[in-house]
Amino acid sequence: MLKHHFTEKGKAISVKELAVLAATGSRLIIGGYMARNVLHHKPVLGSMAIFLLADHFDGVLARKMGVDTPKRRVIDAMVDRAAIAMNFAALAVVNEEARPFIGLLAAREAVVGMANWHVLKETGAVVQGAGAQKLGSLSVALFGVAGAQYPEFTDAAGIATVAINTVLATEYVENALHTKP
Repeated sequence: MLKHHFTEKGKAISVKELAVLAATGSRLIIGGYMARNVLHHKPVLGSMAIFLLADHFDGVLARKMGVDTPKRRVIDAMVDRAAIAMNFAALAVVNEEARPFIGLLAAREAVVGMANWHVLKETGAVVQGAGAQKLGSLSVALFGVAGAQYPEFTDAAGIATVAINTVLATEYVENALHTKP
């Protein structure tokens, strides 16, 4: 019976962890489907809801199976960022008014990513999204839906999303910079 796969460093990865990582990685397919829908002016709200539910449940599955490791959390965050990037690239093609907001949100992601890296380097822990961070993620998702489906609301949704995420990121980065091992 297959019990383990091995990484390049020779450390075993359990089949449970591989199953959870596969569930996490499968969200890239959903993200690609959303981006395709954005490009073709098709509805994205349903696939966005499926993506958000899958994001929640792969974390629950990892915790229940005892494989919620820092590596899985980093991969989870990378999958989220890749899906956002695909959808923002598609949105930038179909909605020119969304581009400045996409740029500001990308800058925010870079700053928060550097703060996450600092925490990981200092503590070995990967930060889990707290309620406030989840609010920021939800606002980004809703901005994507608004920009794709309701272009007339792009400015209002973009301003609100950038404002929410700037406030959240400022507090988050400040806390991360004071993290000690």
